[in-house]
Amino acid sequence: MPSVTIHCQRSEPAWSQFWKEGREFHREFSNQTRHKASLFKPGTVLRYLLFEKAVALLVAVIVRECGAGAPIDTGGIGSLSLSLVFDREIEDPEGQATLEEAFGHWEKTSRLRDRLGIAPKVRVEFATEQEEPLLLLPDFIAGALHVRSLSAKGERLDFPAQLIGAAKDPELALSPIFVESEEPFCHKYPLGLEDGRVVLRNRLG
Repeated sequence: MPSVTIHCQRSEPAWSQFWKEGREFHREFSNQTRHKASLFKPGTVLRYLLFEKAVALLVAVIVRECGAGAPIDTGGIGSLSLSLVFDREIEDPEGQATLEEAFGHWEKTSRLRDRLGIAPKVRVEFATEQEEPLLLLPDFIAGALHVRSLSAKGERLDFPAQLIGAAKDPELALSPIFVESEEPFCHKYPLGLEDGRVVLRNRLG
């Protein structure tokens, strides 16, 4: 199964500046609107930014390895159907609606059609780990990579032998469908206020 993991290094001063600007924006927006605006907290915004990068890489891997489906129109445009299942721990309606709207917008504005002749179709669902066991996969991958990191540093590993073996498996690093992206933190807090409206700013420093 194609998988993507992103290692983001806490590079200064970009890291501290992101949190400073994020807290200031959230405080100002909350004061003006009397709304908690939890989606605008810097930690939440950062998760969305990294998730956006992970989704982009994952779509690239899927297209590279699997290609597109049969043409859906006479122009030869291929199809790419994605079923995105999120943990039902995202239980607030605002959070669920944000994800649905974001991927609905991406489906309509994606440059895949113009650049690769592929039209994406996205379905967003929410499930528990019991309903969709693959929701546990990110935890397993994170655990394996953490063990690998500790092993590389020569630290003592008090973990089950099976997990240690999986973390050292060379296929984890060599598999073409397992992508690791490591990069310094260079994001700017992307939101700003202009005349009482929320605007999207340049996100990279």
